[in-house]
Amino acid sequence: VKYEAKHKASFGVVMIILGCELAVIESFLFSKVLPLIGTSKDTFFWALTEHSGKLYAGTYGLDTGGPRAYNYPPWRFLKAFAAGESITEFAKLDGKLYASTEKKGYIYVMNNADPTDWGYAHQDSYNCALSIKLFNGYLYCYIYNSPNGLSRCVRSNSGNPGTWELAAPFTAYFLPDFVVFDGKLYLVGNRSADHRIWAWRTTNGLDWETAPGLCDAEVDGQWICPMVLNGEMLIGMGERPDGKSKIFSYDGTSRTEKFSVTAGSP
Repeated sequence: VKYEAKHKASFGVVMIILGCELAVIESFLFSKVLPLIGTSKDTFFWALTEHSGKLYAGTYGLDTGGPRAYNYPPWRFLKAFAAGESITEFAKLDGKLYASTEKKGYIYVMNNADPTDWGYAHQDSYNCALSIKLFNGYLYCYIYNSPNGLSRCVRSNSGNPGTWELAAPFTAYFLPDFVVFDGKLYLVGNRSADHRIWAWRTTNGLDWETAPGLCDAEVDGQWICPMVLNGEMLIGMGERPDGKSKIFSYDGTSRTEKFSVTAGSP
């Protein structure tokens, strides 16, 4: 079973993505039998969020002709998106739900009156919109260009087509995850040229700096799955040559290792 924990949602209980099935748990005591709330024919669920009292799920669709969007309760198929795309993340602005997608660089917006109706909010010339996040009244989207490894962050305070502006270019970085922590917006991942852990942050959305304690030219790996819990940032590290996955806490200046496990071990 593939556990996909990149994106999480708070829905009164803890949600967990099990490959192409969604299940729910009410505590952190995992068991082998979890109540199933929905399935998909796609490889796995990638995006998960709550909107207007329903859970929205988006799938990885690169190898199945295109991703699908669902909501719950009850479990309902909403839309099949364009061939080759994947729904990478959801975000909300002014009561509307947006989805970033890879392969074609589209950002979609859902019609609240008809959740099967999704229109284009932005189409970028870069082809992989990997994450989207609300910060200080703006939607930010990180978009990677797979042919040449360039990437950039764009933003809009309305979400409407034609209003997305460049927030920052990122040359030779792969930064697929946002997190908001202590009044700052972070983009985390690695430095592409040498695969070293790296992160950038901003307070105003336009002026970015490297994040102290999260950039390390000596560590081969990638930051993944950042989240804030009880006022503390928790962040995962993967893609290490030693096969280990790690979890760190971060206070804005330094990191502390909390957990380490070798791939394949229980």
